[in-house]
Amino acid sequence: MGKRVEEKVIKPPVKQITSGKIFKPSQAFLKKMLFKSAFVFVLIWLLSIFCFIGFCLIFAADDPIRYPSAFQLIDTYFIPVSLWTAVINLIWLVPALIAIPPYFRSIEYSVKAETGETMPEIYSKRGILTITRKHLPFRTI
Repeated sequence: MGKRVEEKVIKPPVKQITSGKIFKPSQAFLKKMLFKSAFVFVLIWLLSIFCFIGFCLIFAADDPIRYPSAFQLIDTYFIPVSLWTAVINLIWLVPALIAIPPYFRSIEYSVKAETGETMPEIYSKRGILTITRKHLPFRTI
């Protein structure tokens, strides 16, 4: 209890690392991020349409007097449900498509120090508003 242990945090010298050779990700990574956003948009739209069709079939089977035909319900409400789903999805898709290119341009990696030696870890920098700088060991990549 009376023993006091001092801790010392050892950090790599960031200036030597960040001043070395800087690498940027490939343009394929930008296209992949944009494709993922569009794919999630289409996936959410398809999921909502399939749920709508399923509910129409359940409503028609459950109460045939009030809902005489599932196909009539689908024919009547397919376009409004589809458009509302697309509009609500655009609320997150448009900002995502605007933010992805600046985020992509902010990504940097450095493997070599300014002396030209290969370092035991990789320096990573990314972010638009909050810039994150990390040291990553080679084994995590």
